[in-house]
Amino acid sequence: MSSKLQTVPLEAMKVDTRRDPGHLSPETMASLITGGLGLEELLDQVVPHLLAHCPVCLETEEKVEELQREVRHWNDIVFEHEGSQAPELWRRLEALPHAEQVRRVEEQKNLQTWGLCRLLQRKSVEAAGADAARAVQLAELAARASVALDDVFYDRQWVGELQALCLASRGYARWWLGERQGAGRDFAAADARLVECNTGGGLIVAEILYLEAGVRRHEKRFPEAVALLDRAYDEAMDVAPRERDPHFAAQILARKGCCLLESGGGEQAIGCLRQAAGLPVGRRSAKLRLSILRRLILGLVELGQSDAAAALLWQTQDLAAQAGDETEQLRMRRVEARVALALGERSSAEEILVEVAREFLRLGLPREAAAAMLDFATLEPQEGSRARLAQLAEDIMPALGSATIPAARRNRNADKKRRLTPALARRLAGRLRRHWADEW
Repeated sequence: MSSKLQTVPLEAMKVDTRRDPGHLSPETMASLITGGLGLEELLDQVVPHLLAHCPVCLETEEKVEELQREVRHWNDIVFEHEGSQAPELWRRLEALPHAEQVRRVEEQKNLQTWGLCRLLQRKSVEAAGADAARAVQLAELAARASVALDDVFYDRQWVGELQALCLASRGYARWWLGERQGAGRDFAAADARLVECNTGGGLIVAEILYLEAGVRRHEKRFPEAVALLDRAYDEAMDVAPRERDPHFAAQILARKGCCLLESGGGEQAIGCLRQAAGLPVGRRSAKLRLSILRRLILGLVELGQSDAAAALLWQTQDLAAQAGDETEQLRMRRVEARVALALGERSSAEEILVEVAREFLRLGLPREAAAAMLDFATLEPQEGSRARLAQLAEDIMPALGSATIPAARRNRNADKKRRLTPALARRLAGRLRRHWADEW
């Protein structure tokens, strides 16, 4: 085969790559056949082309890339083997008292893995807004696990970065728990650990900046939050192309867009959210794309661009249906109500919000139901709607249980006919936003 290639000029083999730029060039094909293709070219050119023609392999690739993204390690043994085993290891630990969990993580070698440490850290961040006490315990467990990692097997610098991330995650959880001084100490310790391990930056450093930006945003220190997010984005993109994580980059841009919306930078926020929505996050990130599009639609409504919001909402319907998630579809319905109101369709907005609130309650999501109820209350409903609003409040407030903020609990005993006035609803909505973490 090689002799034939030597006698046929490469010029005669060329195809019009302008018609299909995804094809391999004759030069690349020749190097592949003769064994002279370098690893970089193989990974960047040949593998993507071959995967594109096999849907089964493409789906497998996406699953593996998602696991790699979650584990944040580029060694195949670590991210594939440890990442796959981590959920089962956590299932064995989860039911145990926290003190016993800590003891086992510190003493049992099979629990001292990068994969489990990373899983605990992610679970802590996910739980922070809803259950801060549990989030602190998870971050503490992750921090203990990270200290026990073998820094010869995993690379000393990488272990140091992961330890810093666990400390920052504990600081993030403590902030939501109300331990603001402890949170500050943890973030400072994370920064110090990064200096000690002489990190070169990268995705884990970007995650630390992203967490700190989340705190600054909820403290309404928007310029600081935006500056941290800009640094996080630069760190996330300043890695090898294969290591870039479009999903995380989209999250950074989405959080920045939210900060800009909340601080009055509407037009800039819309541009940022459009950029986030345009990133190739993959088929397995439909929920993330929907979340970004919801923020973008609401941003357009706030800027008075209701027609553009309605058009984007219409374009998003198929994506919401493809997600196959009832919760996501209900969230999109809530956005639909906001758009309907902006278009002057008040009665339609009321009907949608009542329906959405009750459906969220049926699914066991009282916080989501409360958010829809408060949207309804801010509409200044007509007299005929007040009874429905009062009944909705009676149904939802008890379901919130201990998560209900004090002002909402006190309000349950208020005059039933005027339980949720528009002014009170707006105050409650503001408190709920401060009390509960959102997606970014």
